Amino acid sequence: MEVHTVRPVAKGEELTASYIGLYDTIQSRQVLLKPFDFTCTCPACKGGFLADAQRAQALRGLLPKTSQGVQAADAALAAYEATGLQSQERYPELLRRVAKINRKAGNQARADELDALAAKVTVAIRGRNP
Repeated sequence: MEVHTVRPVAKGEELTASYIGLYDTIQSRQVLLKPFDFTCTCPACKGGFLADAQRAQALRGLLPKTSQGVQAADAALAAYEATGLQSQERYPELLRRVAKINRKAGNQARADELDALAAKVTVAIRGRNP
C-alpha cells in the first residue's frame, strides 16, 4: 500500500482519513457517524461552528486574480489551508494560481515551490495513475 499526504506530516502525528464529506457541517458529520459509535476529532470536526463557516467560505471563494497581488493570493491560500481542505480537488488549482501570481510578480522560487506542491498534492489526491 502506498500513502501520499497533501501536507508535511510531523513524526508521530496521527494520519486520518475522512469517511464522510468535508462539506457537511460538524453537527451533520457527527450525526452521520453516530450509528458507528464514533466521535470524530479531526481538525474539521474539532474546529467548532466557526470552522464550518470558514470551510464553506473557502469552498465558495473565488480563486485570487493576478491583479490582486501576491499578498492577497497568499492570504487566500492561507485561509484555504487553515480549513483543512487540502485533500479537495480545488487545492492544486489554488496552488497553481498562487504560483502564477508569484511568477508574474517575479517570485520565481516561490512559484516553483507552489507548482511542485501542486504536483505532489495532485498525486496524493488522484494517485500515480488516475
